Amino acid sequence: MDKSKVFVIIPCYNEKVDVVRQTIMPLLTTGYTVVLIDDGSKQDIFLQLSDLPIIYLRHVVNLGQGAALQTGMEFAKREGAAYVVHFDADGQHSVGELGQLLEPLQQGIADVALGSRFLRKQDQLQIPRPDDWSCLWRVLSMESLRVCGSRMPIMGCVP
Repeated sequence: MDKSKVFVIIPCYNEKVDVVRQTIMPLLTTGYTVVLIDDGSKQDIFLQLSDLPIIYLRHVVNLGQGAALQTGMEFAKREGAAYVVHFDADGQHSVGELGQLLEPLQQGIADVALGSRFLRKQDQLQIPRPDDWSCLWRVLSMESLRVCGSRMPIMGCVP
């Protein structure tokens, strides 16, 4: 597979440049095409990343992650990408797992592949649960109700 036809879409908004650089470097050394969409960050990070062979797109104002991903997807489609991968700018995804993610697509047994860092039991155990934070949860929930008029859902759970 020609990895340059795999476009890795990375939306970013007010991310630290060194973190974004650390996220991008392994993708570049592996041969993927990196498309960074700056979603209206306060500081334009392009000059600090201009030494990298990436495609840099910028929204003048913040439109949200969904719009940044859409911009990246439209660009990748227009440029003839064989595959498109969404990647977070903060380094939480592993480039080493992309091959496994792309495999069912390359074999023609899937049209879409979704990855999750929380499928393995040991990863699930690292997710903070509201029960573990019951006192803090109650305080945040009550404060959210007082300030916003509704309870604040944490991790999709409402007590």
